Amino acid sequence: MTTIDLASCLAAIPDRRRAEGKIYSQVGVILFSIIAMLSGARSYRQIHALIRARLSVLNSAFPNAALRRAPAYT
Repeated sequence: MTTIDLASCLAAIPDRRRAEGKIYSQVGVILFSIIAMLSGARSYRQIHALIRARLSVLNSAFPNAALRRAPAYT
């Protein structure tokens, strides 16, 4: 059986952001947003609040997708 982790699948998505918009890793933002939505977040503000509150736990659980701080919801 072949195992594929979610982070490598997310890394395969082309990053279409301009260089100025690449402050945060795309894999980290998408992965942490998915986790926030699975935890019940329904808006950008709720996703931001969950990531901000649990950033150290998320970074330790997913070191390849670690973020310096929670991205703004705006």
